[in-house]
Amino acid sequence: MPTTTQGKAPAPDFVDRMIAQWDRASPPRTQFREQEAILRLMRMGGILRRELDEIAAAAGLVAGPAQALVTLRWYEPEPTTPKQVMAATSLTSGAVTAVLDKLEGRELLRRDGDPADRRGTLLRLTERGRQVADRIIADQLDRNEQWLDVLSIPERATLSGLLRKLIVAAETPRPKRTTLTEKSEGTAGKVVFQAISVSEFD
Repeated sequence: MPTTTQGKAPAPDFVDRMIAQWDRASPPRTQFREQEAILRLMRMGGILRRELDEIAAAAGLVAGPAQALVTLRWYEPEPTTPKQVMAATSLTSGAVTAVLDKLEGRELLRRDGDPADRRGTLLRLTERGRQVADRIIADQLDRNEQWLDVLSIPERATLSGLLRKLIVAAETPRPKRTTLTEKSEGTAGKVVFQAISVSEFD
């Protein structure tokens, strides 16, 4: 049964400690208090990425090949293209090629020519590749459920809806905005992201 922390003051987290330090900075960076949701997304993203690394390592892989295998499993029984793998994993074209080479070398996938495109390639999992992908997916689902267990069903739905709005916005083409780092040769923008990743607050 999912649990909830409603009615209780939540324990302070890494972002609370980071914001408190920026409040004491000279000059103070009070804008972070208005952006704490994004900071928590960044923090949680790093945690989930470490978990993906652990899951991939248990299968004898690293994150990129593991994500590629899962992508191929999504598309089954249809074959997958390198372009689809690139879109699903956010890997670059060159990185996708290297990942697919490694997976093919371990006999986890095979490449076939595309009858509709002489220059195209279709990707299919081997039976061994399917078994590895299924183990990765099962482990990922189990860990996801552990994280979500602290939320009630309504809280899960609310969180999912809010994240959907952010992702839709991120996937919508927008004019490029000039960052503070690009406007100035100063270090303000760089310091922000260094502070987010420091470990002494843990």
